[in-house]
Amino acid sequence: MPPPRFVDVDAGSSVPLAGREAAFFVLSGRLAGPGGRDLIAGDAVAGPSADLAGLVAAEPARLLFEERERGGGNSVRIGSADLVGTGVFGITGVRVLHRSPGGALLRLGPPPGARWIVAGLRAFAVLAGRFFLYEVLDASDPRSFSAGEGHVVPDPSRPVPLMAGNDSAVVVALAEPNVTVALG
Repeated sequence: MPPPRFVDVDAGSSVPLAGREAAFFVLSGRLAGPGGRDLIAGDAVAGPSADLAGLVAAEPARLLFEERERGGGNSVRIGSADLVGTGVFGITGVRVLHRSPGGALLRLGPPPGARWIVAGLRAFAVLAGRFFLYEVLDASDPRSFSAGEGHVVPDPSRPVPLMAGNDSAVVVALAEPNVTVALG
C-alpha cells in the first residue's frame, strides 16, 4: 500500500478507497456519511474500506489519508471533541484513539512543551496550535507546523522527536500498530 498522504476531495466526490482498511483525519471541509453522520474538520475515522465507501465530500475537503492492507474489525468515528482513547502509561499528552492490525491513530498534545520520541510514526496533521518536529534527536532547530499543516514521515521505523509548542497544540497521527512513545 502507498504511504499516508494528504488528499483533496472535491465537493460531490467520494473518498478514494483501496485496501482492506482506511484511516483518515479531516483537516478541512465536510464529508457526508450514511445516516447523517457527517465528518467535519478535526474528526477522524478508521475501519474497513467497505464501511467507509459511502463518504462523499459535501464541500471541498482535505484529508490526511492512509490505506491499509490489514483490516481489523468495525469502523470507528472519532469527533474532535470526543474524550476517547487510552492514555500511554507514564506519558502526558498522548492518547491511542484506535488500534487495529493495520495501524494506530494517536492524539498528541497538549500540554505545551511536552516532548515525545515516537517510534512507528507514519504521518501527522495539526488540528490546533503549533507543533515541532526535530529531524534528528539532538537537533536544535525544529520544523514548525501550524493548524492545517502536517507531515508524512519518510521512515516510520526511525524514532521521531516531537514537541507540543503551545497550550492549544492538538495533533492527530497515523502510526504503526506497535507504535511506542517515550518522553524526549
